[in-house]
Amino acid sequence: MEKRRAFGVGWGSFPLGGGNDERSFSACDAPGCVNRLSEIGRRSAARFRPGTWQPVGCVGILQSRVDRISEGSDAMALTRIHHIGIAVEDADEAGKLWQDVFGLEVALDTVLESQGVRGVIYPLDNCEIELLQPTRLDTGIARYLESNGPGFHHICLESTDVAADLRAAEASGMEMIDTEPREGLTGMIGFIHPRSNHGVLVEFAQPPADAPQHAGPSGDASPHALHHMTVAVHDVGAVADEFAAKYGFAAREPFESAPLGIAGQFTDLGATPIELITGLPGAAEGPLQRRLANEGEGMFMLALTVRDAEAAVAQLREQGVTVTDAGAGAFISPRDTYRTRLRLSEA
Repeated sequence: MEKRRAFGVGWGSFPLGGGNDERSFSACDAPGCVNRLSEIGRRSAARFRPGTWQPVGCVGILQSRVDRISEGSDAMALTRIHHIGIAVEDADEAGKLWQDVFGLEVALDTVLESQGVRGVIYPLDNCEIELLQPTRLDTGIARYLESNGPGFHHICLESTDVAADLRAAEASGMEMIDTEPREGLTGMIGFIHPRSNHGVLVEFAQPPADAPQHAGPSGDASPHALHHMTVAVHDVGAVADEFAAKYGFAAREPFESAPLGIAGQFTDLGATPIELITGLPGAAEGPLQRRLANEGEGMFMLALTVRDAEAAVAQLREQGVTVTDAGAGAFISPRDTYRTRLRLSEA
């Protein structure tokens, strides 16, 4: 019990399937769902390995977004969470977790001299992990590490028109880091300040049309997909509404867990969800409450999908990683993950 409190507790789940599954484009309850595969949906489907369950996102949401854009509205052309950015001091050392322990393969390892950053990308079936290491001291990543230490850095949303999406974000009153696209590790990119997103640095990225397609590991014990990204906030409902209005996320029903002392809500961009959570009044103090009290809102935990959680836990323990039992959430000690809160979820 003491270990669980030290490492954090888990909450919520993300059942994959139904209207959000590549195998089934049936009716869903998303606003504006037209129950047919849009052109964006076809392109998204091509990103996933044939013959597997990997989701491509709600077709209705995608089609609705296409319809609004064609009508000349300011709707953003965002389709999914493209990657999770993690700031590290040494990408080779931090990469041992993702490559040697988790079994992911390096898809890209390159240096952007203009930005003073080395990026190492590890693909999953529906997302990517991006490690960012500064190559000199006068860079944003270097300043971030000096102020915050290693850990979650940003959430990247994939765009089909990054220039238009940056203009729409600026027009809506968001505080911009970039107002025009610039070259990044994953194509043309632009950033929005965390002050406009409850402590979350948001990136838009438009990958090149010929970007290679990758998949996560095929083994049962290796993480192969993004399950969800958890963001700690003070007011779950307000942030869910805000993310829906800003970016087109589709909110699910809110939930509460008295035993865990949390309230939350999942909100989906395609088939890549963000889980918004806050502490229930009167709940015992834990990592979530301390995070909100001491650091404020922001990225809190990353849940990765495995095919066999018990096998994954056993494999991690064989490699000396501290992790709770699969039935207790498979939470990995941040001491073994370079200060990134990780958990494994079976799906």
